[in-house]
Amino acid sequence: MPIFGNLCLPVHIGFKVFNFKKKNVTKNFSPNTDLTLVKREIEGVRKASLLNFSPKILRWNIKEKWYTEEFIVGKFYYSYKKNNTNFLLEIYQQEIEPCIIQMILVQAPVLTPLRKYVEEIITRIKNKVFYSSKTDRIKYEPIKKFINTVAARLNFEKSCKVFLIFSHGDFSLVNILRAREGIKVIDWESAGLRNPLFDLYNFFFTEKYYQNANINLVTEIGKTISSLRYHLKSKASDLTESIVSSAEIYRWLYYLERIDLLMERKLSNNLLSVILRSINVFNCYEKGYTEPKSFINGANK
Repeated sequence: MPIFGNLCLPVHIGFKVFNFKKKNVTKNFSPNTDLTLVKREIEGVRKASLLNFSPKILRWNIKEKWYTEEFIVGKFYYSYKKNNTNFLLEIYQQEIEPCIIQMILVQAPVLTPLRKYVEEIITRIKNKVFYSSKTDRIKYEPIKKFINTVAARLNFEKSCKVFLIFSHGDFSLVNILRAREGIKVIDWESAGLRNPLFDLYNFFFTEKYYQNANINLVTEIGKTISSLRYHLKSKASDLTESIVSSAEIYRWLYYLERIDLLMERKLSNNLLSVILRSINVFNCYEKGYTEPKSFINGANK
C-alpha cells in the first residue's frame, strides 16, 4: 500500500494521506486499532459509496487496516457568509434534504425495541472513562444528570419500537462541500445505524453549537421535519408514521446518540466541556419547544 502523499493529517484512530496527484485519500488505522472497529468503519464507508453525494471507496484491506477513497475537490459550505438568518433553512430545502432522504432509503430500516436500544447506548457510555481529575469530575456530574434524565424519559415508553437507518454521524456544514458535480459529503468515519432524525438534528444543532448562524432551532427544525415527512410518505410509509408519532422520542434519542458519539470519537482534548456545550444547546431547544417546562438545568453551569 502506498504511504506517500502530498499531505498527512491525524484523524480518529489513525491518519489520512492525501495524494493530490492520484486524486485519492488513504485512511491508515493505528496499528493497535481493534479489527472490529476497522471492519465497522470500512463497511460504513462502503455503504456510503452507494450514495451519489459521497466519495467512492476505491480499495481496502481490513487485515492491513487501511482503505482508499476518491479525493473530492470543492468549497466547504461553512466558509460561506451567513448574513441571512434563514441561511441554514434555505440550504436544507434546496440541497440538503435530498441527501438525508437518500441516506434514509439506502437500506431497509431496522425496527428495534426502544428500551433495548437505550440500554445499549447507556452501557457504551458507562464503559468509557469520563474523568481523570477533580475538575473533570465536577464537569461530569451535570452530564451524568442529563443522560439519566433523558434515559428515564425514554424508559417510560416501555413497549415502543423505533426505526434505525443508515446515518452519517457528523452531518454538518463542516463536512459538506459544494463541488462541480453538486453537493458532496465527506468524513464518513462515524457512519452507522441511528435514529431517522439524527442527521437532520445534527445539521442544525452543530451550527447552533458553533454559533455560526443566528437561527431559531424550534421554527426551522419544525419546518424541515414537516417537509421530510411529506417527501417520505410515499416512499417509506411505516417510517414516516413512526417519525410523526414518535417525534419527541427520536429527539431525545438524538441527545443520547450524540453524546455517545462524542465520547467514542473523542473529537476534542476538552471532551467534557464539548459535551456540556452540546447539552446547553439541547436545553435551549427544549426550553423553546416546551416552554414553560424546563428539561434539566444541571448542565447550565
